Amino acid sequence: MFDWVHYIHLAEKLLQAPDEASQRSAISRAYYAVYGVACRLKPNTNKYTGSSHKGYWDQWIHDPSPAKQKLYIDGNRLWKYRKQADYDSVGKNISRDATTAVNIAKKLLTEIQDLSRQGLF
Repeated sequence: MFDWVHYIHLAEKLLQAPDEASQRSAISRAYYAVYGVACRLKPNTNKYTGSSHKGYWDQWIHDPSPAKQKLYIDGNRLWKYRKQADYDSVGKNISRDATTAVNIAKKLLTEIQDLSRQGLF
């Protein structure tokens, strides 16, 4: 079974390359590291009919746990970075966005693992 965390390591390597394609790929790999880990631990229970990715993060918006509400906020933020990197041909500051996205992803992976250890995820 594939370990999605490997994508965050790849994202960190891609950050070191100066070209825009590598920076955009770093954002995408960082996002999919988090999304893959999260989906394996907790499948999407949201009945949202739009994007499965947005629906995944939106399922946490009304959770009574502040930690899970934070998943909604940070997961959606990271998803938006990924969409821009994958679909917008004009990036304003792709290098800065790549660094931010990888940092958000690393933080989210830690938060998800903490919630899982506590039996809350």
